[in-house]
Amino acid sequence: MIAPKQLSNAEKQLIRLGLRLNPTVVIIGFAILMVTWSTLFQIPLIIYNLLLLPGFALLIAWFNYAGLACVFLDEFIPHDIPERKFAKALKALEAEAVKIQQLGFEEIDRFYVKTRFDLIELVFKHQHENIALSLLCFVGRATYISLSTELNNEVLVTTSSVKLSNFPRPSTSYLQTLGNTDHYLLLEAHKDAIEIFVDHGYSPVDMFQEPWRSRFLRLERYFIRYIMTIPFWALKMYFWVFTKPGKKYQVTIREQLARQIIQIPRLNSF
Repeated sequence: MIAPKQLSNAEKQLIRLGLRLNPTVVIIGFAILMVTWSTLFQIPLIIYNLLLLPGFALLIAWFNYAGLACVFLDEFIPHDIPERKFAKALKALEAEAVKIQQLGFEEIDRFYVKTRFDLIELVFKHQHENIALSLLCFVGRATYISLSTELNNEVLVTTSSVKLSNFPRPSTSYLQTLGNTDHYLLLEAHKDAIEIFVDHGYSPVDMFQEPWRSRFLRLERYFIRYIMTIPFWALKMYFWVFTKPGKKYQVTIREQLARQIIQIPRLNSF
């Protein structure tokens, strides 16, 4: 059981400061400051390194902590999209929405969340199957889609975002990351994964009984709480990108099973 995350007022202020600052600028500024001090005060190299490396580690951990723990802030809740402010981004998303609707989806919600970046999400429901599709846009940075289905107590996600595969996942969460794949092929891969779960005794459940914004917030916070149970997670995040957690989900569920990357427990059929 993953305990809820309660933030103190000091933690909240530290997270907000970490979101306002530019990590690259701060880290470069720290490096310049350390070089200046070592020159002015003729700090021995060994002492310089003993100060520099932990300083870098602390800054990296702080910015990583702020980037994820912001989901527990009171202001991290979905809002209606400021349409005038994001008119250009919405125009591009609506062009994508036309393609998505041609696959049998209908839009059921759209909202905005402010983190370190501006996030816009358009939510679609498949007309005939228990499949949700999220069209997510980090304004000015990246746009990707994620398909999701709940099967009993498991969550299956198929996404075009490689970055989502960089993190370890709870045992009840299954992910296949297929990069910049055509929407139709992503949907077919997702349906194939659903069939695998059904063959193991699972049944898709209705995800849409819960308001989507509430579900979004609940699952985001659950996933981040899980990440925070991993020792030294804030420092490990950069290593996950290049090691096993960052690679193993970048194939289909069927291939993950074949390679024994994952296991899907069989449910009793009675």
